[in-house]
Amino acid sequence: MNAPVKISPLLAVASTQPAALHNQAGWSVLELPAQTGALRMHDHSARAKLIVEGAQAAQLLASLWRHAECRECGLD
Repeated sequence: MNAPVKISPLLAVASTQPAALHNQAGWSVLELPAQTGALRMHDHSARAKLIVEGAQAAQLLASLWRHAECRECGLD
């Protein structure tokens, strides 16, 4: 039931292009944990921002991308 999380391509792009990354659920990643230790995201539909710092940032990023690719929860 746990699908593989495709994080490495995102980190590769982020390391070469600091511009925001977008996933299928309408979130932009403004800052990745590997860059500063914080995950900063923006939800375009709700105009909300999410900032997570510390060890949980990478886990949250993985979870959000996994759900964005999920066919069962309807976020795609």
